[in-house]
Amino acid sequence: MQPSPKSKKPLHSRRAFFPSLAISLVIAAVGIILLQTSLAATVVVYAEAEDALQEGASTNASVVADNQASNSKALQFGVAAVPPSAACAATSGQTLQDQNPGDNTAPPWQKTTDKLPIYFVTGSLPAEYAGYVGEGVTAWSQSPCIDAQAVAACPAAATTCVPMSTEPGDGSNLTGTTSYSYSGSYRSKADIVLYTTSLGRTDARTKRITTLHEMGHAIGLAHRETAEKLMAPVSDDKSESDPDAIDFANIMTTYGQN
Repeated sequence: MQPSPKSKKPLHSRRAFFPSLAISLVIAAVGIILLQTSLAATVVVYAEAEDALQEGASTNASVVADNQASNSKALQFGVAAVPPSAACAATSGQTLQDQNPGDNTAPPWQKTTDKLPIYFVTGSLPAEYAGYVGEGVTAWSQSPCIDAQAVAACPAAATTCVPMSTEPGDGSNLTGTTSYSYSGSYRSKADIVLYTTSLGRTDARTKRITTLHEMGHAIGLAHRETAEKLMAPVSDDKSESDPDAIDFANIMTTYGQN
């Protein structure tokens, strides 16, 4: 789908590499950096041509700092981080933090309730990936602004559905893409595709990270500039597998202004 004044569909793509000996990878693509890895390591690279969030107003640094200690322990496989607040209300002057400068602006969903419902449609997913989505909705719903739900089909009259599907892929190391459409100032749809051929060469942790990363984009998050974060453009075996306080603060900045 080609971009138009009211509709846009950029791809967020993820690539995996599986070296057998020490290899230096130099990849010239959007959002790709040089990685070095060794035997049996799985290096995952996001080549995201992503449209990022609109700039809002500075994250409440004191709130984020209060959660750093708990987040450092919580950011482990299967354990979600502590959100920055119990209410979806951004503070005066709050802005997006740690945003990757390579990302462009993109509109969020229109929020009409205190917790924005986002429906991740898993009816077409194999059970394994549906399970990762189930963990993802639990992690992302810790945000006081988001009510992420895994559903078999998009509810009638719902306007915030994210269809999810799997495809074999083209045999390359591309593991997943997210695209979206928008009309006016708001996002109208997002779609996630996970590529089973490439993901089949990874482990369960990488599959889970890929799923949660793409769900974060579908919610409205852009790439983080700090390496090894869930929403960073590059991921490896040291990457965090859950959202952290900055991710939640950025959701707050995006959806807590009204």
